[in-house]
Amino acid sequence: MGRGEWHGTLSRAQSTTYLVARNAAEWQSLWDLVGTRAPGTLPDRLMALGVFLGSRNSSGAGVEVVNTRVEHRDGMRDRLVVEYHEFDQSSRNSATGSLTSPYAIVLVDWSDAPVRFARVP
Repeated sequence: MGRGEWHGTLSRAQSTTYLVARNAAEWQSLWDLVGTRAPGTLPDRLMALGVFLGSRNSSGAGVEVVNTRVEHRDGMRDRLVVEYHEFDQSSRNSATGSLTSPYAIVLVDWSDAPVRFARVP
């Protein structure tokens, strides 16, 4: 989907948070929220989109970015829509009730368009 993707079940986010990283400082802030070092510098001509679900009481909770698309709006600036899917596979896991804080990060082509995050089924 993107030019780079990262997923995990543990981050520092306590509540649902969306981040857009278009520069080095924002890239660092995004990885600070993950709670780990950035995997290098933000590549030229790319930006990062992060979805953090916040605390969940399930070891099977997760999130994935499933699509990004440009939304054309008459008389207004186009915007980038980031569609993400939340899931819970705890019924498939033997350990449940563990506190997690899932996240997903993707790299996409750089854009100065406003960004809207949309949860999809």
